[in-house]
Amino acid sequence: MQNEQVIARIRQRLTEKGVIKGNEIATQGYLRTGVNVQTATALNSLSFPILTNQGTIRATERRLDVTDMFTVTHWAMYLVKAGGNAAGGGVVATDTELSQARNNTYPNPYVFATAAPGLPTFLTNNGATALLPVTAESQNMYSLYNGFMSVTVDREVIIDSYDCMRFLRVPIEQQQQATAAAAIAPAAGTIAMAAGHTYDAWEGANFGFSDVDPNFTLNGIGQNNIVLTLPAPVSLAGGLSTNFVFLTMRGIRWQNASKLNA
Repeated sequence: MQNEQVIARIRQRLTEKGVIKGNEIATQGYLRTGVNVQTATALNSLSFPILTNQGTIRATERRLDVTDMFTVTHWAMYLVKAGGNAAGGGVVATDTELSQARNNTYPNPYVFATAAPGLPTFLTNNGATALLPVTAESQNMYSLYNGFMSVTVDREVIIDSYDCMRFLRVPIEQQQQATAAAAIAPAAGTIAMAAGHTYDAWEGANFGFSDVDPNFTLNGIGQNNIVLTLPAPVSLAGGLSTNFVFLTMRGIRWQNASKLNA
């Protein structure tokens, strides 16, 4: 469906419900909000800030202006590691490091490697050395995909439980995946890491995105609660680096349309 048709369909529905007047300027856009999960305690849930007046805005974030409304049609959850060895600095991620950090669509054990970016452990089995694609950090990060998202706008529950497994994308070409048989030589007990892919593949412009159905509209001066609930308390922190969970939402920005619906 073309953007004009999508805008027209959503405009009609929101006008009929009295959410907007119907003559607002509509533009295609996106929001991006993140949560720093580098905490000393285990986390039960993550609450994503939506508005420009909610705390400090990070370099890669794009929050909703209080004067506007935004209808979300698609969204994606990305795991981000920055700071420390990830970009040659301290543990705390700077704006520069965040702007250079990659969006991960799954907890790659080479990225989320317990003590800053590094290599996962190795497994020796019957004299052959092979990769064991597990680290404590990547396992903990995977728990995000066993959780669920909920959306409440102005005390109205729009989405009760959206399973986060819909965000998981494991590309065919993965970081450090061997590109030739010669890269793995079990007889010699060695694995040539330099022969692997430098980064994970990025498989298209919509990689990582899922449809939002029903669509929901965020209110610039309303109460917007987007919460990810984890199945059990877990530490999502990285060693010598900072881990983030970012939510990117695509959709329609309604300029100067915000109002209090409560």
